[in-house]
Amino acid sequence: MVAISKFTSPSGKSFITMAYDDGILPMNSPEFSVFKSAVNKYGIERFEVDTLWDDEDDDMDMAIAEFDAWLDDEQPEYNLAPF
Repeated sequence: MVAISKFTSPSGKSFITMAYDDGILPMNSPEFSVFKSAVNKYGIERFEVDTLWDDEDDDMDMAIAEFDAWLDDEQPEYNLAPF
């Protein structure tokens, strides 16, 4: 299953990822650096987690298109620009 998740901090800033799997986030990944600082500040338990989109068929092309659309629409503050 491919899913897109949104994490919203107590301050209202957000982070959108496709890497949230079974409650695990790859926090050492470079694209998580700003989000990781926010998690250290607030604690992960204080973030609201929403599933924005999921696909049982694991269609990665569709997931990437949806992910890009969510980034464009939401403009989450904790996401970095692509490398």
